[in-house]
Amino acid sequence: MKLISLVVSIILISMFFAASFAQRQPQLPFVNETNGKPLTDLEEFQDIYGTTLIKGFTDLPRIRANVGFLQLTIVEFRSTASNTRVKGVLAEVTTGDKLTEKARSFIEYAELEGLIKGVIYISKIDKGASQLQNLEAVFTTKGEFSISNFFNWQGEPRIGITVGRYDKKTVFIDSTSQGTVLGQLQQAKATLDEL
Repeated sequence: MKLISLVVSIILISMFFAASFAQRQPQLPFVNETNGKPLTDLEEFQDIYGTTLIKGFTDLPRIRANVGFLQLTIVEFRSTASNTRVKGVLAEVTTGDKLTEKARSFIEYAELEGLIKGVIYISKIDKGASQLQNLEAVFTTKGEFSISNFFNWQGEPRIGITVGRYDKKTVFIDSTSQGTVLGQLQQAKATLDEL
């Protein structure tokens, strides 16, 4: 009887360890899966240790969405040890019943001009841009911020904003709010141009 208990215990323990090793290893946010490096310079700055970092930021007004908010923040990070500086925009989406679920993406300064042009372009897209039944126009930054204009199955236009890498959050906004997003991105670029 003891032998059977021992064998069953060994089998169960073996199954437990096999299952734990078979699971996907946890991944850090903002890391490129192919080389393990952060996706943007702003994210890389978050991992600097052993030196004083100066982090400046300006929150722009929150933009209300269908089930939460979009917050754009102008950021500038400096390292006192290496005298290096990076700047850009932090996009954060808050959702959930109690607005406790959050995801964020960094947008590098070098990407802002292209993103602004992309938002302008996709805001003008209409169903005539394709002969196929459904249509989506999307602009995505390397830090996984994306804005898309698309038409739902009823043919109504929709605007979605997605942030985050592994635990993405998406909110939907109207065309007025899309204009606000564009204005805030332009404001952020103008502010960062002067730094």
